[in-house]
Amino acid sequence: MSESVFLIASGDLRLSANQKCWPAQESVEASVIAAIRGAGREVKRGHPFDSAKGHGFIDSQKYGMQVFRVSSISASYSLTVGGQPAEVQYVGLAPGFVGLYQANFKLPTLTAGSHPMVLTIDGVSSNAASVVVEGSAFEAVVDGGESIEAARRMEQNPEQRLPRRLAIPNRTSRRNCR
Repeated sequence: MSESVFLIASGDLRLSANQKCWPAQESVEASVIAAIRGAGREVKRGHPFDSAKGHGFIDSQKYGMQVFRVSSISASYSLTVGGQPAEVQYVGLAPGFVGLYQANFKLPTLTAGSHPMVLTIDGVSSNAASVVVEGSAFEAVVDGGESIEAARRMEQNPEQRLPRRLAIPNRTSRRNCR
């Protein structure tokens, strides 16, 4: 088999919830592992089952930061905005967050308007997010257009600075196990 895929299970701060949900998690993990192995990849857990607690979830921010501290991006990566390569300055864990990676980059020269941004890691491309350029201001637009308003506010108040990092939030929802 080729490179390993690491399986990470994020849980709850409540011990009782993690213990109650663990059997359902084990079932889901078995299905996911079978599918990944069927695609020719090996699967490793990113953290062990804790027999003293009776579950294998990440159950605190501190533990999550320990698990992800050893995770790094060693694969090749690139980022394009509007089809043009962007100069990537950093790809790695975002300080103070569990499992959140960030990419810092310098925008290529772009015309005003909306441009697709795509991050590719190890040959796998992300969904495109939109980078909106108005004058010299930019910000990522995800679900709505609030960032366009931020760019307009900056045009009116040039001393107000926009963040130099773009964070694209994960929009997945979490279901309670029953």
